[in-house]
Amino acid sequence: MPDLNIAHEMLNQQRQSAVALGQHMNDLANVNRQQLAGMHAEQQAAIVRLTAAGQEAANRARMAEGALVDLRDMTLAHRGLISDLAARGGHVTNNTDARQTSNLVNQHMVDMTTHNQVMNLMHTHAQMFGAYMQQQQISQQEICTST
Repeated sequence: MPDLNIAHEMLNQQRQSAVALGQHMNDLANVNRQQLAGMHAEQQAAIVRLTAAGQEAANRARMAEGALVDLRDMTLAHRGLISDLAARGGHVTNNTDARQTSNLVNQHMVDMTTHNQVMNLMHTHAQMFGAYMQQQQISQQEICTST
């Protein structure tokens, strides 16, 4: 009979272990589900932040493009206004462009002023232009050859 008691105790111990193991497995599954849900929420938050950063960079690029266009338009308007004022005063200004070689100091000064304004704009907003270039996957060489 002692062998039967030992077998009975071993069976009871196995049942208790199986219940404890089952509870432990359920606890691990719950922890795993919670971790996966946390990781999913973290990924969603990262995607939202990335989308917001992309939109912000696109907005900055749009604003920089608008500022550059406005600057160019304003410079051309000022050039036209100065030409009109000079013409009204009896002075005739020869209109030259970059394709002609001329020693006109005034034209050179206007070109230098425009250049200086664009360089100042580039220096001030270089970070935004860099973000735009990175977002659009544009190389520095493509930017230089597109103008």
